[in-house]
Amino acid sequence: MRELCIQDRARQTPEAVALVTGAGFTTFRELAEEAARVVFPPGLVVVSEANSRALVVKLVALLDAQRPFALLHPRLTAPERAAQESHLQAHAALVPADTAAILFTSGSSGRAKAACLPRRAFVASARGTVERLGRDVLARWLLALPLCHVGGLSVLTRALVLGTTVVLEDRFEPSAALALASHEGVTGTSLVPTSLRRLLRETDGSLAAFGTMVVGGAAASESLLEAARARGIRALCTYGMTETCAQITLETADLGAGERSSGVPLGEARVEIVPPGGVGAIHVRGPTLFSGYLGEPPPSVPFDTGDLGWLDDAGRLRLVSRRTDLIVTGGENVYPLEVERILMESDLLEDVVVFGVPSEEWGQEVRAVAIAPRHETAGFDGALQAFLKERLAPHKRPKRFAFATAFPTLPGGKIDRGALRRSHGG
Repeated sequence: MRELCIQDRARQTPEAVALVTGAGFTTFRELAEEAARVVFPPGLVVVSEANSRALVVKLVALLDAQRPFALLHPRLTAPERAAQESHLQAHAALVPADTAAILFTSGSSGRAKAACLPRRAFVASARGTVERLGRDVLARWLLALPLCHVGGLSVLTRALVLGTTVVLEDRFEPSAALALASHEGVTGTSLVPTSLRRLLRETDGSLAAFGTMVVGGAAASESLLEAARARGIRALCTYGMTETCAQITLETADLGAGERSSGVPLGEARVEIVPPGGVGAIHVRGPTLFSGYLGEPPPSVPFDTGDLGWLDDAGRLRLVSRRTDLIVTGGENVYPLEVERILMESDLLEDVVVFGVPSEEWGQEVRAVAIAPRHETAGFDGALQAFLKERLAPHKRPKRFAFATAFPTLPGGKIDRGALRRSHGG
């Protein structure tokens, strides 16, 4: 049987339920028949849509035809989308042959990078996850994450590999998600901490209907996990990123209070700490790694994630911090350099520094401190907000601005971001 091919999966388990939506259920045979009727233009296919049954059919058809596709976030502004499409067009001839999907992830330079994910990475991720959690836990998974994110897409590809059922939610709403989980008998789901926090706040009573919940995309506090477990959820932390085809480590269920970790590597994946013996850079290797960034040299192996952590005596990964300066807000990655670069293009500011501060609602909140605007006019605030709305997706826009006459600097002359965060993070 060919992996990630709906036609082969349909021959194996034709009447098994592949997809559940508000409109009813679809078997693998029916999904294969629909996918076979989809026709795509030549060349790299670019997809930018919110979760829907139609999107599932389209992605399954692309995977079946072994056509590489690029997923763009549907909430990008026109300039953001144009920049990503331009990059794809310029380097379309360089897409590796085994690529299943291309997803954009902000790089340390502040510019979006197109990560090429091979088919074997999705297959290896599925096999590693089922080895860790078991088929019964994965049998009926609530897909509440966007399919344009690797965490959402990997749920769909896993269903093709294992023959499991995807229960699709168009967009996450706590009460609707709970009702759907209860009615459809889901066995598990994946959420970012922000969504889990909303679920706990906006619903009452037991949440055991969600079964096992894999929590990733941002650091989850011990108090949040314990609150989830107190309401009946089997909440497990995970660690991963687009470049590792979603999770590369996953927590086991036998940890007690105060012992939270990001778990141990899945399948054949390996995690190394450099230098070893304490807190250091997290390096990873294994079959779930991406092929590289489109238009750039292949990545080094092991791959340096840019994150810091350490391994305990049981081999569990203990994450210390996410990527340097990275802001993770509501499960979305925001790189300050990208936001700063766009803000400076407005010609409204002398200089600006963007950083994240802790937020109970979002995990982190995007903040900005700017040198006094060049033009002190009554319409400045309106002009700035209009520019932000046009050029930056909602999750990237600073929620609060402060103004200064100068930035504090470190001895070497670099801006002291830590000092700015301390003085303007309240």
